[in-house]
Amino acid sequence: MNATITAHMNVFAHMNSGVCALARAYVCVCSILGNPEDPKYRSLKKSNKAVQTKLGKPEYVKLLKLAGFVEDRAADAYTCPPKQDLNKLRHARELLFGLLQSMPPKEGEQKAE
Repeated sequence: MNATITAHMNVFAHMNSGVCALARAYVCVCSILGNPEDPKYRSLKKSNKAVQTKLGKPEYVKLLKLAGFVEDRAADAYTCPPKQDLNKLRHARELLFGLLQSMPPKEGEQKAE
């Protein structure tokens, strides 16, 4: 994970665990944008435990699809095609970042600025 993504994740570390899926989707999008030619960042295996627990709910699958991911039934994965418009991913990154910034912190903690 590059330093920029790590820095963004540190901003979200204080937040309620309910935003974990949004943060994971944000990291996925940032990873693709940071490494657009690397296919390992473009596929999320449905059998992966982290994918199941953090992104497996229908509302998060919709978020991934809005960002440009498609369901690849043959590979049993969500994939972002190599020809995907990076502007769509940039817009998704901005949206996810805004959503994460607007989420309340865990009880008893202050929101990071």
